[in-house]
Amino acid sequence: MGSKKRSKKIPLTVDRRPDVHFKSSSTETARLIRRFHVLNKELAKLKGETNSSQTGKRRQSILSEMESMGGLDWYQRASKLGQSKARGGDSSKWLMGVLQRESIPERYKDQPMQLLDVGALSPFNYEKYKWIKTTPIDLNPQHHLIQQQDFLQMPPPEKEDERYDIVCLSLVVNFVGDPVDRGTMLLHTRAFFPSSPTNPRLLYFVVPLPCITNSRYFTHDHLLAMMDSIGYTKCIDYHHSNKLGYYLFELSSIVSETPSWKKKLLKDAKGCNNFSIVMSTSD
Repeated sequence: MGSKKRSKKIPLTVDRRPDVHFKSSSTETARLIRRFHVLNKELAKLKGETNSSQTGKRRQSILSEMESMGGLDWYQRASKLGQSKARGGDSSKWLMGVLQRESIPERYKDQPMQLLDVGALSPFNYEKYKWIKTTPIDLNPQHHLIQQQDFLQMPPPEKEDERYDIVCLSLVVNFVGDPVDRGTMLLHTRAFFPSSPTNPRLLYFVVPLPCITNSRYFTHDHLLAMMDSIGYTKCIDYHHSNKLGYYLFELSSIVSETPSWKKKLLKDAKGCNNFSIVMSTSD
């Protein structure tokens, strides 16, 4: 008589939602992620349109397609899979290399660097760096150690000593569908730094490379000028890999009025995308 096989117990920390299947091909997974981005942008555009039966049908069609793909939960799991070592690792590696080259760790021997990780897929990206204390947040957390929080609605700490030394927006801004909200997100980062800092106030910004190199409305120089105008006057370093654009900025001052950055045609060529970031003086 054969012995019964014991079913393996599922740890309490494991997500018990229905299994989400991913393509074994990283290329196919990346294609589906891009499609999810396109749908999210279309959804953002519809918010600004007059309500009509046609608009309602299109909105429902988009939501249905996103849901059939697995929704936001699927997108984040797929992105987390892309962070795995088997598929190239996470974007924190480049940042750590620059910080160490700039001797930043030496500034935090007595107390840790406070890092706000917006849109965190994992709470462990900076775990091995003992001089860093991470606060990971996300709209739809994929781990119980990540706080559920909408950064655009997040109030900055009232006490100076509770503010952050670095804010990380890694592959976050590009996911926001509305160009105005993207600009608001960049402006909002400034409120999370001490007003009288003893250490550099840093912003880590990562977007897919096509947002920088293949957009009709956005370029590398455009980004640097925009960031300079809102107080991020120093770009400590940047790097363009095959897929991503990495930037580390330092906030030098808080400007009293936000310059206007409208959606302006900078390059018109076949195959360009429509990524843009918009700011207005009302922000």
